[in-house]
Amino acid sequence: MRLTHRIATMTAAIALFGVIGVPAAASAATTSTGTVTVMLMTTSKQELAMAGASVVMTNEKGVVRSGRTASNGQVTLYDAPAGDHWMIRAVAPAGAGIWTRLPGVRWGVPVTAGKHSWVVVVMRLGGSIGGTVRDNAGNPVPGALVVATGSDVKMTVTTHADAQGRYSVNGLPLSDFLVEYSRAPGYPVTGWWWSVRAQYGDKPRTLITNADVVVDDLFEMVGVVWTLSRPTDPTFVAAPVSIVNTTTGAVISTTMDGSEFHQQLTAGTYKVSVTGRAADGHPVTYWQTGEDTRPSTDPSKAVTVTFTGLERKVIYFNLMI
Repeated sequence: MRLTHRIATMTAAIALFGVIGVPAAASAATTSTGTVTVMLMTTSKQELAMAGASVVMTNEKGVVRSGRTASNGQVTLYDAPAGDHWMIRAVAPAGAGIWTRLPGVRWGVPVTAGKHSWVVVVMRLGGSIGGTVRDNAGNPVPGALVVATGSDVKMTVTTHADAQGRYSVNGLPLSDFLVEYSRAPGYPVTGWWWSVRAQYGDKPRTLITNADVVVDDLFEMVGVVWTLSRPTDPTFVAAPVSIVNTTTGAVISTTMDGSEFHQQLTAGTYKVSVTGRAADGHPVTYWQTGEDTRPSTDPSKAVTVTFTGLERKVIYFNLMI
């Protein structure tokens, strides 16, 4: 009964004051070092029985003591040089899902020679953003790539959707996050902003479960022809356009609509030509050779246009150069 009362009293005191110093056993400390036991705790002042959390103590001289918590959420670090300028940082193990906790930090922790101190480190629940990734037909996209980047914090989290297209980005601090979705690297990217707000208590209150998005498999190429419209210039009204996939050799044909053409494409590299008619009626084919160069009638000078993550790309046939 006395032992139970003593443990309860110690826990209450730690919750109130954060650090308690007690005499250390002779084998646990020297005259110039102390021992520190770190206890993890929730924001609701409950002991956090988290095994495997990484706990690192660092002082102003760069001395480091580290360990991992046992199943009771505690770890004892020995032989820490005495001083008042220790920083303790606790990082949760991976795999907690929506219950992922943010790193907990204590600054200015004192270590007393020959003493055993107890230090409480509070670990707050992080926010979560989750939903389902689907394609244009409404089907789930298994393995979809999801990348979340904080606007106020230097943090990027990458994950993938499961077999049903469901995803969850966990352990997020207070910030606005740009979450970018794609079927896979190199496919068009869809981006949405989601706001993660502060956690209160010990429940995942900022969990966003309706962050459902639709990703596109196709890129859009827009071609623009610029001319001076001189009598000697070719005309490009309803001119045929040829788009060649340089990997497969497949040719996609479309036509100009006014001074532009629009074509949806899968990821890959392409060479593009447009065929106008000269004043005497014979066809003239121009190959795209770059944004700042005049298109060429020589196919060997054509450059490739690559789609790798950009949803829309505009190319120019600038005959005014």
